[in-house]
Amino acid sequence: CLHFDHGASFEACALAIRRGCTSIMIDGSALSFEENVALTKTVVEMAHAMDISVEAEIGAVGYSDPDIRFNARFTEPQEAKRFAQLTGVDALAVAVGTVHRMEMQKAELQFDRLQEIAKQVDIPLVIHGSTGVADEDLAKLVRFGARKINIGTALRMEFGQTLRRQFADDPKEFDRIKLFGPCMEAVKDKAVQKMELL
Repeated sequence: CLHFDHGASFEACALAIRRGCTSIMIDGSALSFEENVALTKTVVEMAHAMDISVEAEIGAVGYSDPDIRFNARFTEPQEAKRFAQLTGVDALAVAVGTVHRMEMQKAELQFDRLQEIAKQVDIPLVIHGSTGVADEDLAKLVRFGARKINIGTALRMEFGQTLRRQFADDPKEFDRIKLFGPCMEAVKDKAVQKMELL
Protein backbone atom coordinates (compact mmCIF):
# COMPACT_ATOMS: atom_id res chain seq x y z
CA CYS A 1 0.00 0.00 0.00
CA LEU A 2 1.20 3.50 -0.86
CA HIS A 3 -1.02 6.01 0.94
CA PHE A 4 -1.50 9.67 0.01
CA ASP A 5 -2.27 11.56 3.23
CA HIS A 6 -4.22 14.82 3.62
CA GLY A 7 -5.08 15.43 0.00
CA ALA A 8 -6.50 18.95 -0.13
CA SER A 9 -8.36 18.76 -3.45
CA PHE A 10 -9.86 16.45 -6.06
CA GLU A 11 -6.96 17.32 -8.36
CA ALA A 12 -4.32 16.41 -5.76
CA CYS A 13 -5.98 13.05 -5.15
CA ALA A 14 -6.26 12.35 -8.89
CA LEU A 15 -2.57 13.12 -9.35
CA ALA A 16 -1.68 10.84 -6.41
CA ILE A 17 -3.59 7.99 -8.06
CA ARG A 18 -1.86 8.66 -11.40
CA ARG A 19 1.49 8.52 -9.58
CA GLY A 20 0.73 5.08 -8.12
CA CYS A 21 -0.94 5.59 -4.75
CA THR A 22 -3.22 2.69 -3.85
CA SER A 23 -4.93 4.48 -0.96
CA ILE A 24 -5.78 8.15 -0.62
CA MET A 25 -7.10 10.55 1.97
CA ILE A 26 -9.21 13.51 0.97
CA ASP A 27 -9.14 16.04 3.79
CA GLY A 28 -12.11 18.38 3.67
CA SER A 29 -12.14 18.88 7.43
CA ALA A 30 -11.68 22.68 7.11
CA LEU A 31 -14.84 22.87 4.96
CA SER A 32 -18.47 22.98 6.01
CA PHE A 33 -20.19 19.60 6.45
CA GLU A 34 -21.97 19.95 3.11
CA GLU A 35 -18.82 20.97 1.23
CA ASN A 36 -16.83 18.14 2.83
CA VAL A 37 -19.51 15.64 1.80
CA ALA A 38 -19.61 16.94 -1.78
CA LEU A 39 -15.81 16.89 -2.20
CA THR A 40 -15.43 13.49 -0.57
CA LYS A 41 -18.17 11.95 -2.74
CA THR A 42 -16.45 13.04 -5.95
CA VAL A 43 -13.12 11.62 -4.78
CA VAL A 44 -14.76 8.35 -3.68
CA GLU A 45 -16.46 7.95 -7.09
CA MET A 46 -13.17 8.51 -8.92
CA ALA A 47 -11.07 6.30 -6.65
CA HIS A 48 -13.56 3.43 -6.38
CA ALA A 49 -13.73 3.27 -10.19
CA MET A 50 -10.04 2.29 -10.00
CA ASP A 51 -10.40 0.01 -6.95
CA ILE A 52 -8.59 2.48 -4.67
CA SER A 53 -9.65 3.01 -1.07
CA VAL A 54 -10.48 6.45 0.31
CA GLU A 55 -10.09 7.89 3.80
CA ALA A 56 -11.74 11.19 4.79
CA GLU A 57 -11.95 13.28 7.95
CA ILE A 58 -14.95 14.52 9.88
CA GLY A 59 -14.45 16.88 12.77
CA ALA A 60 -10.99 18.42 12.57
CA VAL A 61 -7.74 17.29 14.21
CA GLY A 62 -5.78 20.42 15.12
CA TYR A 63 -2.08 21.27 14.84
CA SER A 64 0.37 22.05 17.64
CA ASP A 65 2.26 24.42 15.31
CA PRO A 66 1.00 27.98 16.06
CA ASP A 67 1.86 29.06 12.51
CA ILE A 68 -0.82 26.74 11.13
CA ARG A 69 -4.17 28.49 11.47
CA PHE A 70 -6.73 25.73 11.73
CA ASN A 71 -9.94 25.41 13.72
CA ALA A 72 -9.83 22.07 15.51
CA ARG A 73 -13.22 20.51 16.23
CA PHE A 74 -14.23 17.27 17.95
CA THR A 75 -16.12 14.72 15.87
CA GLU A 76 -19.79 14.33 16.73
CA PRO A 77 -20.92 10.67 16.56
CA GLN A 78 -24.15 11.33 14.63
CA GLU A 79 -22.33 13.61 12.19
CA ALA A 80 -19.76 10.86 11.60
CA LYS A 81 -22.53 8.35 10.90
CA ARG A 82 -24.26 10.67 8.45
CA PHE A 83 -20.99 11.58 6.72
CA ALA A 84 -20.04 7.93 6.23
CA GLN A 85 -23.47 7.09 4.82
CA LEU A 86 -23.54 10.06 2.44
CA THR A 87 -20.03 9.66 1.05
CA GLY A 88 -19.40 5.89 0.86
CA VAL A 89 -15.90 6.48 2.19
CA ASP A 90 -13.82 3.42 3.21
CA ALA A 91 -12.20 4.78 6.39
CA LEU A 92 -12.94 7.78 8.58
CA ALA A 93 -10.48 9.96 10.48
CA VAL A 94 -12.02 11.36 13.66
CA ALA A 95 -11.05 14.02 16.19
CA VAL A 96 -11.08 12.75 19.77
CA GLY A 97 -8.27 14.76 21.36
CA THR A 98 -5.12 14.10 19.35
CA VAL A 99 -3.16 16.93 17.73
CA HIS A 100 -0.93 16.86 14.65
CA ARG A 101 2.80 17.48 15.22
CA MET A 102 2.55 17.14 18.99
CA GLU A 103 6.04 16.44 20.36
CA MET A 104 5.09 15.52 23.92
CA GLN A 105 2.81 12.61 24.79
CA LYS A 106 0.18 14.78 26.46
CA ALA A 107 -2.94 14.35 24.34
CA GLU A 108 -6.14 14.38 26.38
CA LEU A 109 -8.22 11.71 24.70
CA GLN A 110 -11.99 11.36 24.78
CA PHE A 111 -12.31 7.58 24.75
CA ASP A 112 -16.08 7.72 25.37
CA ARG A 113 -16.48 9.84 22.23
CA LEU A 114 -14.39 7.38 20.20
CA GLN A 115 -16.40 4.44 21.51
CA GLU A 116 -19.69 6.14 20.62
CA ILE A 117 -18.45 6.96 17.10
CA ALA A 118 -17.41 3.32 16.68
CA LYS A 119 -20.96 2.24 17.60
CA GLN A 120 -22.44 4.57 14.97
CA VAL A 121 -20.01 3.98 12.09
CA ASP A 122 -19.31 0.58 10.52
CA ILE A 123 -16.10 1.48 8.67
CA PRO A 124 -12.55 1.62 10.10
CA LEU A 125 -11.83 4.67 12.25
CA VAL A 126 -8.51 6.49 11.91
CA ILE A 127 -6.63 8.50 14.53
CA HIS A 128 -4.25 11.19 13.25
CA GLY A 129 -1.68 12.90 15.44
CA SER A 130 -0.91 9.84 17.54
CA THR A 131 2.65 10.85 18.46
CA GLY A 132 1.00 12.84 21.25
CA VAL A 133 -0.69 9.73 22.68
CA ALA A 134 0.91 8.18 25.77
CA ASP A 135 2.30 4.71 25.07
CA GLU A 136 -0.14 3.07 27.48
CA ASP A 137 -3.08 4.67 25.63
CA LEU A 138 -2.17 3.48 22.12
CA ALA A 139 -3.61 0.00 22.62
CA LYS A 140 -6.59 1.56 24.41
CA LEU A 141 -7.40 3.51 21.23
CA VAL A 142 -7.74 0.18 19.44
CA ARG A 143 -9.88 -1.30 22.22
CA PHE A 144 -12.23 1.67 21.92
CA GLY A 145 -12.68 1.34 18.15
CA ALA A 146 -9.73 2.83 16.24
CA ARG A 147 -8.37 0.68 13.41
CA LYS A 148 -5.64 2.85 11.83
CA ILE A 149 -3.24 4.87 13.97
CA ASN A 150 -1.11 7.53 12.26
CA ILE A 151 2.26 8.26 13.88
CA GLY A 152 4.58 10.59 11.97
CA THR A 153 6.12 13.21 14.24
CA ALA A 154 7.73 10.58 16.50
CA LEU A 155 9.52 9.12 13.47
CA ARG A 156 10.66 12.52 12.19
CA MET A 157 11.90 13.43 15.68
CA GLU A 158 13.89 10.18 15.86
CA PHE A 159 15.48 10.93 12.49
CA GLY A 160 16.36 14.51 13.45
CA GLN A 161 17.76 13.66 16.88
CA THR A 162 19.95 10.90 15.44
CA LEU A 163 21.22 13.23 12.72
CA ARG A 164 22.09 15.91 15.30
CA ARG A 165 24.01 13.38 17.42
CA GLN A 166 26.06 12.35 14.41
CA PHE A 167 26.95 15.96 13.60
CA ALA A 168 27.95 16.51 17.23
CA ASP A 169 30.11 13.36 17.23
CA ASP A 170 31.71 14.05 13.84
CA PRO A 171 31.22 17.67 12.67
CA LYS A 172 33.26 17.07 9.49
CA GLU A 173 31.08 14.25 8.14
CA PHE A 174 29.08 15.34 5.09
CA ASP A 175 28.19 12.13 3.26
CA ARG A 176 24.42 11.74 3.41
CA ILE A 177 24.69 8.00 2.74
CA LYS A 178 26.73 7.55 5.90
CA LEU A 179 24.53 9.96 7.88
CA PHE A 180 21.15 8.62 6.78
CA GLY A 181 21.87 4.95 7.57
CA PRO A 182 21.83 5.37 11.37
CA CYS A 183 18.89 7.78 11.08
CA MET A 184 16.77 5.22 9.23
CA GLU A 185 17.74 2.48 11.69
CA ALA A 186 16.52 4.74 14.51
CA VAL A 187 13.27 5.41 12.62
CA LYS A 188 12.79 1.67 12.07
CA ASP A 189 13.37 0.92 15.76
CA LYS A 190 10.83 3.59 16.79
CA ALA A 191 8.28 2.24 14.30
CA VAL A 192 8.74 -1.29 15.62
CA GLN A 193 8.33 -0.05 19.20
CA LYS A 194 5.01 1.67 18.33
CA MET A 195 3.79 -1.40 16.41
CA GLU A 196 4.52 -3.60 19.41
CA LEU A 197 2.58 -1.23 21.67
CA LEU A 198 -0.37 -1.49 19.29
